[in-house]
Amino acid sequence: MNKKINKIKKLWKRQKKYYNEPKTRYDKNIAGFKRVVDYTERYKNNNIDSTVILIESMGGKNISLSIYNILSKIIDESLNYSIYLSLNNKKLQKILPKKILEKITIIYRNSTEYLDILTTATILFTDGEFPSFYIRKDNQKLINTLEYFSGYNGEKELLGIEKQISRTLLHTTHILLNENYEENILKHHHLNGVKSFYIINDFDYYFDCYDYYYFNYSDYYFDYFNFDDCFNESYINNSLCIVNLKLDSNFSSKEKIQELYYKLLSKEDIDTVIFLVHISKYKKYSELKDIGSHVQEDNFQKVELIKKAKIFISDDDILLKKTPNMKEMKKFILTDDMELFSFDEQKTMVNTVNYSVHEIIENQSIWVKNKVNKKNILFYCGGFFSNGITSSLINLSNNIDYEKYNVILIDRYSHDKEKQLNIDKLNPKINLLYRVGQKNVTISECRIFNFVTERRGMRGWLKLFDVFNLFKREYRRVFGDLPVDMAVDFSGYVPFWTALFAFSDAKKKVVYQHNDLHKETMKKVNGKYPHKENLPRVFSLYKYYDNILSVGKETMEVNISNLSKWTPRSKYIYLPNSINPDIILEKANSEESLIKLDNKYKFLIKELIGYHNNYYLAQTVPIPNKENFNFLNIGRLSPEKGQIKLIKAFYNLKLKTNKPVKLFILGEGALKEKLEKLIKKLSLETDVFLLGQIDNPYLYMKNSDLYISSSNHEGQPIVLLEVLTIGLPILATNIPGNLSVLKESESTIVENTQNSLTEAMLEFVEQPEKLISPNFDYINYNKRAMAGFYELLS
Repeated sequence: MNKKINKIKKLWKRQKKYYNEPKTRYDKNIAGFKRVVDYTERYKNNNIDSTVILIESMGGKNISLSIYNILSKIIDESLNYSIYLSLNNKKLQKILPKKILEKITIIYRNSTEYLDILTTATILFTDGEFPSFYIRKDNQKLINTLEYFSGYNGEKELLGIEKQISRTLLHTTHILLNENYEENILKHHHLNGVKSFYIINDFDYYFDCYDYYYFNYSDYYFDYFNFDDCFNESYINNSLCIVNLKLDSNFSSKEKIQELYYKLLSKEDIDTVIFLVHISKYKKYSELKDIGSHVQEDNFQKVELIKKAKIFISDDDILLKKTPNMKEMKKFILTDDMELFSFDEQKTMVNTVNYSVHEIIENQSIWVKNKVNKKNILFYCGGFFSNGITSSLINLSNNIDYEKYNVILIDRYSHDKEKQLNIDKLNPKINLLYRVGQKNVTISECRIFNFVTERRGMRGWLKLFDVFNLFKREYRRVFGDLPVDMAVDFSGYVPFWTALFAFSDAKKKVVYQHNDLHKETMKKVNGKYPHKENLPRVFSLYKYYDNILSVGKETMEVNISNLSKWTPRSKYIYLPNSINPDIILEKANSEESLIKLDNKYKFLIKELIGYHNNYYLAQTVPIPNKENFNFLNIGRLSPEKGQIKLIKAFYNLKLKTNKPVKLFILGEGALKEKLEKLIKKLSLETDVFLLGQIDNPYLYMKNSDLYISSSNHEGQPIVLLEVLTIGLPILATNIPGNLSVLKESESTIVENTQNSLTEAMLEFVEQPEKLISPNFDYINYNKRAMAGFYELLS
């Protein structure tokens, strides 16, 4: 009786904790949750006011020239709107001309008034981003000049703020540019051709804006921009050189920028050098010795400097093109080796037009709409961990026909080194987006949301709480107006994304099953059940998908048998994974990762790091030697892969043969420490090698004698398809996942026991002539796999 009472008390305590948690987060404003809730309440309840315009620049931290020009035009045109300017820097008010300040209302970013205006304004202007909780309402027009980062972005991975700009672009309806470089910007933000925008690319940022510069170089101005005392107007009127560098500039380091500074000062026609820098780099550059006082943020104030400059230099042509031409100013492009070449912009210049803001707002005919000419496929793939799901997606990304399809991947905001290496293997035509910020919910909605994604999954009674619209709103926050033809939960393990896609507006919804998922729920790793709770939440959402897709027929039948209560059998289909034969064979024959040490070849996993006492210093791991019989196993170090069973079987083999045998295991995982202890306990340190994650496993496949799949359950093992492509003989346990790949090959299938593996291994060691290279038509296999995938979209 006491046990039952204690169990009820424990359950009640847990329920109370779940119920109170959102209110606690709100009261303590944990991670800005209060602001998100306050915005969401207003988003749901406030109506659009057709007389309100909200203007925001650089996240409220400063004002760009394009936004300043729009602001000044609105004042000149005396438009019948209430104008609100969002700032989070009070100093900016002291610099703005009185003529503007008299006609607008300043509100501070993230204030209560700001949240009200953000949810009621009919027109919103920005040069980059709005907060991560912002969701554009259907009757709001969001006009984006993109000046915040245009010309600054390079080829490198998106910066944090750029990921937020990408999210804002998904909500943007109109793009207002002064040059025809929207393709450059949209491509950088992974949005080129995937979403429609209304675009003007000949808007004059600079026309007539000089009339609004009523200030001179006052003490406040110099104090605000950190200029030193000797820097005055008379000094500026000498030979002033302005340097405007892109964000991923080769001159970003302290040493390089100082070298550039002194080299420019050494020129006869330059007396003063000012670095005009992006707001995100201002602090870094302003703290540099000697040049720190000659650094200014790139904002609307730059016109005063540009009017007086004799030379303007940049390492990016867009930054040069978007800078207004002055009578005596010369422009130069800066090369990586600090050479200067005259910039001829006449070939690329667009004749800009002085559009009025009234035209921009009211005259739809001046806008040109770009079109989405391909089908959009949206994927969530599980976080880019080094596993079979990620390998499968990488293969698929390199097989899709990008002439017909746009592929969009959504993932977390940031990645560690391991995950970034996997991302780098994706086809470069992939559009990678990031989930920025937290979910938009009220306190009561947070409880419902968490119930679905973190507790019991989807239940019928939740429909009473408008659960569908709750998830649709979060989907819209993340993806804005992105049109999606097919949403694919390629992971099938994460309830949040399964729910988000399930309730999305995608024309078709597919969730993958990469394994025997009933066995996955029962899998125990280091005393814990990692999927026992999250997978049933995923299963509860199956009914909202068009198809439940297994990666093999046998795996599908197992999942139907075990999971039939969650959704009708008719929704289950199967489709084999695709592979990349060309890459597999190329890497298998590559010797660039081999290094010869002590007359033996080893596999180089890190670049050479030096030369000492006649020896190269490098990090290497062993590679199969032809003097031995070499077994190979590749996979996550996890219970379902059966590596404990394999190592014990190998130990028994060693007791039965005198021939030299080695076992190479490639992969990382939760069982690594346990496997290392087992290897040590069995005194196999010189015979069994745990090599971790290897970038080129195909070299091991080529140089091994027999591949062993010791798995207890699988979906459709990608590694077996790769081994078949190379032609390495295979020994595998008799489980549905292995059979789905090997049933028509010449591979050896044995019972899933330790003894069966030992006996089969012994037979091949003693009689290697029995090894048969499998005959696998990988070209036709891949054609069939991709034809099946395209059929999903038809």
